[in-house]
This record gives sequence, structure tokens and C-alpha cells, in this order.
Amino acid sequence: PTKRLPSRDTTIGLLSLRPRALRLLVGAGILAVMAVSLFNHYTDTAYAKEDARSACRLVEETWRPGDCVFVIGVDAAFRHYARTSAIRSARLDFRTAGSAAREEQTLGQSSQACRRIWFVAGREWEADPLGLAVPTLRKFFETIRERKLPGVRVLEMRPRPQAAFREHEGGVLADRAA
Repeated sequence: PTKRLPSRDTTIGLLSLRPRALRLLVGAGILAVMAVSLFNHYTDTAYAKEDARSACRLVEETWRPGDCVFVIGVDAAFRHYARTSAIRSARLDFRTAGSAAREEQTLGQSSQACRRIWFVAGREWEADPLGLAVPTLRKFFETIRERKLPGVRVLEMRPRPQAAFREHEGGVLADRAA
């Protein structure tokens, strides 16, 4: 069996339609759907390519020694753009409940070691399918500022006071299971 491209099959099917007017109508309909799809792809920011370069620039503007940078979804691109700066980022893994529990420990330790954190998130549907990253972060940190760039969200956060940790002893994962 040979593999055929869907566009070839569509073209053959379209050419087999009779009469010619029907063929033109169906072809025009296909082109209209493609045009709308391309318009949305190029103009709707929900479909935009992740702007890791601007996210890196945003962090660089106010990053100071003692700040920590955590990245999900766009870690390779962020590291690429940060390679000439003093910024070093760490990748977080929230793809499964087990990995989220490990990251909760990492963030707990970071809340004592970092003066401020930057959380850079892109492709969240893929990098955080359970939606645990931000609730876990908020367990240990409070948001100072949130910025949305095409395809990327950047949170600037500071550690919560120690007393606030006791309110969250059950953990984000325990709250989700309830």
C-alpha cells in the first residue's frame, strides 16, 4: 500500500465531482475554510508562536542576583535567549501528579532560598495538563505581577511569609484529590 497525501486525495475527489459547477462550489468552500483557518492562525494570539525571546527580555529587565527562574513548556528556547546573560533557569515538570509532587518539594525549598522567582510558562496544555503548576507556586509564593506575551505567561512572585506555609500543609495535590 502506498501512502498518499491528503491534499492529493482531496484533489482527486474534487476532480471526480460532476457537474463542473458543483466542483467549483466545493473547491471554493474548501478554500474559504482554509482562508479563515489561516487568518485565525496568524492573528489570534491563542495560536501564536511562543515568544520566549520577549519573556527572557522581560525577566532580564528586573532580574537580580538571588532571583530564581523556573520555566515550563519553553525551557529550551528560554535557555537559548538567556545564554548571554547571568540568568540561569530551572525546568519544572508538571506533566504528571508524581512529578508535580516532586516539584512541590523543589518549590518549597526555593521559597527559602530565592528572594524572588520568575515563572515562565508556555504550551501549558502540554507542560501542565493537570493545571497544578500555578496552584503549587501560589502555595509558596505570592504574585507581584503577571504579564502575558504571545504564547507565554510570565509571573513575578515573592515568597509567602512562613506563617502562610502552615495554611497549605495538605498540599495542592491533596486539595485536588478531595
